[in-house]
Amino acid sequence: MCKSEHELVIALLQRYFNLPNGNVVSNPPIIVAGQPDHPSPNADGLVIAPDIAAKLWRQGAPTQKWHFGTVQKGNNNPTGCNAPSIPAYQINIPISDVFYDPPIPTIGYTPSGAPPPPAIINGSFTIDLYEIQQEVLNSQVT
Repeated sequence: MCKSEHELVIALLQRYFNLPNGNVVSNPPIIVAGQPDHPSPNADGLVIAPDIAAKLWRQGAPTQKWHFGTVQKGNNNPTGCNAPSIPAYQINIPISDVFYDPPIPTIGYTPSGAPPPPAIINGSFTIDLYEIQQEVLNSQVT
């Protein structure tokens, strides 16, 4: 079963995505939704509730992963995620990585829609993992 902290993190992420969505309320380009249950990544047929992790996949770039709890998983060593605006715990996402579907001439691929406006292509937005951490911690107190 999904926990309230997961739903609060989804609500926070929805607010972060308001910028690249241009504050569009109805039918936004990016939809951020929670999923209460999903198939286990172990492919064992189990349906499991989500956990909270930060992992960023970008085409042509190595996967980035952050551990941003108050202590490291498996021990009591503190993480460096102990205040807002620490660059190591911020995810800066170029909006073009989310929206833009460029043509790929070498394989003959042409996207079906018009390219997004330059304000979208050239912008970026930042997700501060400390804010997500605090949302989870605050939900556990109440």
